[in-house]
Amino acid sequence: MLNVEREGSQAPKKLRILLLSPRGPLYRHRTGIWKKSLRYAPLTLTTLASLIPEDLNAEVTLVDEGISDIDTNIETDLVGISVITGTAPRAYELAAAFRRCGVPVALGGVHPTLMPNEAMRHAEITLETQLCYGYYITSGSVREPSFTFC
Repeated sequence: MLNVEREGSQAPKKLRILLLSPRGPLYRHRTGIWKKSLRYAPLTLTTLASLIPEDLNAEVTLVDEGISDIDTNIETDLVGISVITGTAPRAYELAAAFRRCGVPVALGGVHPTLMPNEAMRHAEITLETQLCYGYYITSGSVREPSFTFC
């Protein structure tokens, strides 16, 4: 199990996990090709959050960039980005921003599953299925070099 120790603290703190759904060319916050707002609730981020074991005692934040902006300066220990092909360029931009700050990034979804060699250049880890995500979170391998998990 992964525990995060903050500088100057005695006890492990909650692992701060940020799960992101980047904007794409069709459904974007304030822009895009649709004249009217398209409102629906994708289940990807909530499904991923549900796979995090309770005993990990993680603090999870979900951000869908189709609804609100993503703050790349947010304090977090791990970023998970759900990627489809249409959102891959934006996902890679976000991954680069977080990695420059020393935050490990995990990419998962259809695009990293179909294009793992491309995705591995942009993250510490690529995840081939949602089930792999749950195993990865509990494996303690957040700081390992890039590889495909599961």
